Amino acid sequence: MKAGIRAATVIAAAYARSAAERVYDAGDDSSIGAQLRGLSPLQKRAVELLLHTASALLDAKASEATPLTLFVKQVLGDASSEIARRMLAVNEAPRPDNSTVVHPWSLRARRPLLSIQPQTGEGE
Repeated sequence: MKAGIRAATVIAAAYARSAAERVYDAGDDSSIGAQLRGLSPLQKRAVELLLHTASALLDAKASEATPLTLFVKQVLGDASSEIARRMLAVNEAPRPDNSTVVHPWSLRARRPLLSIQPQTGEGE
């Protein structure tokens, strides 16, 4: 496969993976997504293992000889990690806009760069 065709295929697959986010979100909001999230932690890890095993088999067996097979391999190879990430995600409450942000790499609490506080009316 020529380098230009390969590059165009990889770019198209990247756009397809981005568009697939909506499909993954819809699946996560469906009854199947609810069933996956309702599994025990051990069952979730087993499903994750199956998803990654299927992805590894696809990677090992599928050829990249044609643009179509390369495209399919790129898009489906991403699906296992996306599905597993959504299944294993812990639902967190949204953070208030003016809350303290803790960056895991620094372990220092930081305030937002701009914090607009309401005027109290004092000093007028």
